[in-house]
Amino acid sequence: MRALVAGWFSFEDGHATAGDLLTRDVVCEWLEEAGIPYDIAAAPPFTGGLDWRTADPQAFTHVVFVCGPFGRDEHEQEFLNRFDQCRLIGMNLSMKLPLDDWNPFDLLIERDSSHRAHPDISFLSRKPHVPVIGLCLVEHYEGAPVEEANAAIHRLLESNEAAVIPIDTRLDTNQTGLRTPAEVESLLARMDAVVTTRLHGTALSLKNGVPVLAIDPEVGGWKIRRLAELVGWKVIFNVDDLDEKALQKALDFCLTDEARALARACGDRASQMVREVKREFIAEVTSGASLEEAFQNRLARVRLGQKSREEIAALPLVSVVIPCYNQARFLGEAIESVLSQAYPRIEVIVVDDGSTDHTAETAARYPAVRYIHQENQGLGAARNAGLRESHGEILVFLDSDDRLLPEAVERGVHYLSNAPGSAFVSGRYRYIKEDGTVLREYSQNPAETDPYASFLRGNYIGMHATVAYRREALEAVGGFNPSLPACEDYDLYLRIARRYPVTVHHDLIADYRLHDLNMSRDPGLMLKTVLAVMKSNWDDVRANETYREAYRAGVTSWREYYSGKFFDQLTRQWSAGQMRQALSTMGQWLRLAPYQFAGYTFWSMVGSAARVIKRILSPAANRGLAKRLGTSPIPAKGGVKFGDLRRLTPVSREFGFERGTPIDRYYIEAFLARHANDIQGHVLEVGDDTYMRRFGGGRVTKKDILHVAEGSPAATIVADLARANHIPSNRFDCIILTQTLHLIFNVQAAVETLCRILKPGGVLLATFPGISQISVDEWADSWYWSFTIHSAHRLFQNTFPAENLEIQSYGNVLAATAFLQGLAAEELDRAELDYCDSHYQTLIAVRAVKPERMQKWFYRF
Repeated sequence: MRALVAGWFSFEDGHATAGDLLTRDVVCEWLEEAGIPYDIAAAPPFTGGLDWRTADPQAFTHVVFVCGPFGRDEHEQEFLNRFDQCRLIGMNLSMKLPLDDWNPFDLLIERDSSHRAHPDISFLSRKPHVPVIGLCLVEHYEGAPVEEANAAIHRLLESNEAAVIPIDTRLDTNQTGLRTPAEVESLLARMDAVVTTRLHGTALSLKNGVPVLAIDPEVGGWKIRRLAELVGWKVIFNVDDLDEKALQKALDFCLTDEARALARACGDRASQMVREVKREFIAEVTSGASLEEAFQNRLARVRLGQKSREEIAALPLVSVVIPCYNQARFLGEAIESVLSQAYPRIEVIVVDDGSTDHTAETAARYPAVRYIHQENQGLGAARNAGLRESHGEILVFLDSDDRLLPEAVERGVHYLSNAPGSAFVSGRYRYIKEDGTVLREYSQNPAETDPYASFLRGNYIGMHATVAYRREALEAVGGFNPSLPACEDYDLYLRIARRYPVTVHHDLIADYRLHDLNMSRDPGLMLKTVLAVMKSNWDDVRANETYREAYRAGVTSWREYYSGKFFDQLTRQWSAGQMRQALSTMGQWLRLAPYQFAGYTFWSMVGSAARVIKRILSPAANRGLAKRLGTSPIPAKGGVKFGDLRRLTPVSREFGFERGTPIDRYYIEAFLARHANDIQGHVLEVGDDTYMRRFGGGRVTKKDILHVAEGSPAATIVADLARANHIPSNRFDCIILTQTLHLIFNVQAAVETLCRILKPGGVLLATFPGISQISVDEWADSWYWSFTIHSAHRLFQNTFPAENLEIQSYGNVLAATAFLQGLAAEELDRAELDYCDSHYQTLIAVRAVKPERMQKWFYRF
């Protein structure tokens, strides 16, 4: 006994359906259960059977024709005639003719006939379902090897049993008949997985929690890859880095529950990120402050670029006066910073105040510069000479060791034109090192709404080059006081603010260079002069209670500020054995700030004595001495002596920068020195290249500087690390990221970006604050986070494998206290700085290494 199973799949043009094949398989299972062997009659394109036209009918006792319509047509008659000596069985057929007229079968269990009906046998089919995979391909476009990606996808899908559904996201013309975004997204949402070379195929799939195998058709991967990695989806390939085994592994992963859960998480993360974009967009288009400013700036640049000579001649002339005394080594930079201004109508005047170096030769290299020489008379007299020789309606005074930023003059003209009653406007500046390396920025913070009262409390401007003056106001007050050896700018601010309104803006205008010859490094000269300037205002102050209070606060503030400078100078002189100079410094300090001198002296002596005793005696001896004296090593309640630290404002709001090395910088530099060998090859640093040059040296073969905002002259890359899709992946051997992550709200996205742009094996050296002041500069409004070792581990382990991380903290209770007060590292012993107490994490430092294989197709699941 043997059966032949046939049906419309047995004929080349039989139009066999899925139901035919499913019914065939059910009947074959039933034959097996009955113990009857069988063969299947199959015609192309189906395989695995025999051709019924050549098969021997005598080999079969039974013939079963399964599924579909059946009548007295050519195919049916030919088949029945060939096997008329066999037992003919019809299963799951729809009989076309009434059975009373024609029934060729010995046994008929029909699907439907003139006599009866049965459910379709496919209801009992146990064929396992295969995955439904959406295929969403981008059309060919110039510059991208789309065909290579498509070919790899077709090979992958052909080697897997899956229901592949073409889905076209284009709606101007759609190859799959979809008409609306809802139709496209609804289809994508119902897939088990999606394979795509389209960005929106990736985005809409993840939005609906559908795993997606994405191939970026751009060589190097910059379009889809950046989207996927930004939201945390790692199943992503570059068209120029395809591997069939990796593709198969990726597809297998996409068909798991784990992948679907990850896709949902990525979709949720992306939605949250877009909600942040929504908030940013609405804030910008409704409040309009930065948008309007950028718009006006662009219009101003366009207008200037389109102006005729006559229109330029009608603009206010701006005179930039550069006094110079033996600063020829910096003078060229100062002049070039003026000549490169965006504003088109400027005259440049260099006043040589009796220099003995090559100032004249340096100025002569610039034909556009007017050079004036005078015998040495001091800075105030040199500025007055420039004022007399100039013709501009607006004046800017730039010291020869400083620099203007490219839009400084344009900003000054803009803000003066918008404040017609103001005698001058002033902006922000940043400190730079002697070699031009940017250190940090400084923002003006007037203490009073009344400018004169604010100036009595202190010089909130800080740097003279940030000021743009109206000529008539300068001339009305008689210019600068040439008798002052210093502080002539501060004196001028006070005299002008007594008579005229003045204005502050928040644009970055200039670079203030710090070097050993800065006049402000002589605390005796500076304090003596600034107190004289204050005293010259007493007659205008005495009758006004508000001014008197501001005056007294200002005098105290200046004495406290320069006492810190005196202390630093005295410490250096004492350490160098310069006893005569040290005694002279002490005498100046005592005369100019006696109360502050007494306070510093007393507490320095107490501190020194305590440190000496502590070093000489063992811990046990210290405890014994305390016991013998009837005291405790820990002060009793109410017995703590706060001294100079009993204050509601810190010693410094600048992290101690003006006192020496900030304590966090001490720890940062110790961390980078420890990992200096990692700083090599192509290195990225934020803000400037200070640390890569200092710790990387010749190992650095290529450098990039990152800044978050346009306008930084040192920046080669402008980006927000949380949205830095335009930075290529796998680019840097090392990234130095000091004190930056806390300024980024979406810090997880920033860490993922850093990992993405590192080369495999590349190293991230990152530091961020634990216990810290919050800055008072332009970063104050974006200071979002402080960290601990535990939060750093959680943050970085989401992107880097735990075994590739080294995370440590620096600091202790003394270092943290000193840092919060704004003391400098030089004011503590090295042992006091280096002692680490994990309960007082002042700075967190992370060394993270990108795995060699992370870039292949996913990082971790």
